[in-house]
Amino acid sequence: MLIASFFKSQYFRMKPKIINYRSYQNFNQSAFLKDLENKNLSINSNNVNTDYIKLCDTFSDIVEKHAPMKKKVLRGNHSPFVTKEFRKAIYTRSRVRNKYRKNPTVEN
Repeated sequence: MLIASFFKSQYFRMKPKIINYRSYQNFNQSAFLKDLENKNLSINSNNVNTDYIKLCDTFSDIVEKHAPMKKKVLRGNHSPFVTKEFRKAIYTRSRVRNKYRKNPTVEN
């Protein structure tokens, strides 16, 4: 009686990485500078904090219009611990197991 035992070896995917970046594909410098000139960025009140927040919001809106934020998701299937030998071992194990399942003889 032949008893075949196989080690259960699996590797799990790592979590995907999310990268946020600005897209400068359609960025037009002259239009960006013209929008900055047209907005009123002067200090109107004595409260510096509200003026600063207002300035940041206006500038962020203009930048978002001309260079929008984009998100890129990098797949997490490249595990550093999965070496070439490990992949070959999993491939060989699966090949031998499938061969035995198709024809369960002593040779297989």
